[in-house]
Amino acid sequence: MHAFVAALQQQLNLLPTPKRYVVAYSGGCDSHVLLQGVTQLQTQLACQSIVAIHINHGLQQQAAQWQQHCQQVCQQLDVPLQTFELSLDVPKGESLEAYAREARYAAIYAALQPGDMLLLAQHQDDQAETLLLQLLRGSGVKGLASMSVCTAKDQIWVSRPLLTFTRTQIEDYAREMGLSWVDDPSNQDTQLNRNYLRHEIMPLLQQRWPGVSTVLARSAQHQADADQLLDILAEQDYAYCQTGNDYCLAITPLQQWAPVRIRNVLRYWLDKICQAKTLPSTVQLQRIMDEMMAAAPDANPMVSWAQATVRRYRDSLYFCPEPALSMPQWQVSWDLDQPLLLPSGESIHAQLSQGTGMDMSQVDLPVQVRFRRGGERCRLPGRAHQHELKKLFQDWGIP
Repeated sequence: MHAFVAALQQQLNLLPTPKRYVVAYSGGCDSHVLLQGVTQLQTQLACQSIVAIHINHGLQQQAAQWQQHCQQVCQQLDVPLQTFELSLDVPKGESLEAYAREARYAAIYAALQPGDMLLLAQHQDDQAETLLLQLLRGSGVKGLASMSVCTAKDQIWVSRPLLTFTRTQIEDYAREMGLSWVDDPSNQDTQLNRNYLRHEIMPLLQQRWPGVSTVLARSAQHQADADQLLDILAEQDYAYCQTGNDYCLAITPLQQWAPVRIRNVLRYWLDKICQAKTLPSTVQLQRIMDEMMAAAPDANPMVSWAQATVRRYRDSLYFCPEPALSMPQWQVSWDLDQPLLLPSGESIHAQLSQGTGMDMSQVDLPVQVRFRRGGERCRLPGRAHQHELKKLFQDWGIP
């Protein structure tokens, strides 16, 4: 067995055993080496099923030829290949590179099954570049951890078994094995930040520090370890501050801790809710601490970003989807016969009952459904007089 393949086997043996290995195969050198190496190990691996996925963005003139190349290689390796052709309509102001990457991963994930392990071909030099990019963005520990070797979600693993291999090692093996691959000309475009680092900055660093990629990748692993420890602490703190509602966090327990610890649990809470989407910036997170943690109990401060808002009510912080909160004039008629779809995507249903709910003899149809605007009054069962809805909400502790 070739030394490179043996080293790859060691990395795969450190990972969980899936039902299928699914190799993201672009046709480039890195993914070709990964695919070829995994197929070389098929009889030694506990997982016997290997498939490949190729995404054709249609962004380059050679895209159809690249897809054909991938089909030929997979036929030679006797590996089933799934291909997906994307038609990208990049929104104004969006990065084509980022948008294409998101579309590529969305298509790949849609093809995965529970028990699959997606194998990605990023290597040690990619990890070093990612760390530098995150540093230049001012990222925290989680960002500086860069790419993880293996993550799991919804019974699917995403793994990068080549992170311990350098680009030179991969290319040397590819040439020795006589492999053929495609070269994407966009990888030479130094207008893109990653390519600028790869072609202009990294060669200079390597001249002065030949092992710079290994050192930076090691630093990323240190950050990953630190991030894991912070998550363990945040998980414990989050459990201590829970109210029984995932979208709500108690303030009093938070106030006994140092600001750095509060920020840690707030990030953990918001990441848990947002699933890594629409997270607040460092400035917005600090605003939550400055404007909400020290606010008077009767104040109702709020901090908004993207499609989200955090509000304070009494002794709790609440995470709220912004679209519904930004439509105070929304109103609709409801005949009660059909479910009513709300702006949040949820729905409400009417059901006939005896002795509870609204007295239908006193109701004019259709019912008007809207946000509270102030001044509403109602009379509750068992009470002789009407009460302001605002006062009732205050009595019941409803935000």
